[in-house]
Formats: sequence, C-alpha cells, structure tokens
Amino acid sequence: MSVGDAGDAHVAEIMERALGLAEEALEQIARIAVEQIRRGVDSSNHVEAAERDLRSALRQLVLAQREWRAASRASVPLSEPAEDIARVSANISGGRS
Repeated sequence: MSVGDAGDAHVAEIMERALGLAEEALEQIARIAVEQIRRGVDSSNHVEAAERDLRSALRQLVLAQREWRAASRASVPLSEPAEDIARVSANISGGRS
C-alpha cells in the first residue's frame, strides 16, 4: 500500500466514523422526542431544530463521502486500470483453446 493509499484509507475511516456518530446522535435526538411525547410534554422547538440540523448534517456527510469517493477514483493514475484490463484480457484469452 502506498502513502496515498494509506491517506485515502485514513480519510475513508474518518468519514465512516463521522457518519456513524451523526447517525447515533440522530437516534438519541429521536429518543428524546419519544420520551417527551410519552410524558405528554410538547416537543421542544430546540429538539426539533436539533433533529432537522442533524438530518441535514447527515445528508451533507453522505454527499461529501460520495464526492470524495468519486474524486478518489478519478485521481487513480490511468496506467493502473489499463494494466489491470490488460492482465484480465490476457487471462481470458489465455484460457481459450
């Protein structure tokens, strides 16, 4: 694994962790809202705002992850995929008799 690959893996790990934490926070906010409903308390405007903000943050993180993955794939040197295609083609044609 090259230095670039290690850096990409680290960024991917950080993004996955951020997504997981955002999802967990959204779950906790939902639990707060459910508890308020169970107790007959009107839902707090701040809890509702927090839920909206977390949903928005989660969407943005997912979009950022997709964008990063697309850019990461686009930055792969063209020689590598061409070599992979040549190797696969050779294996396919070599397997024919």
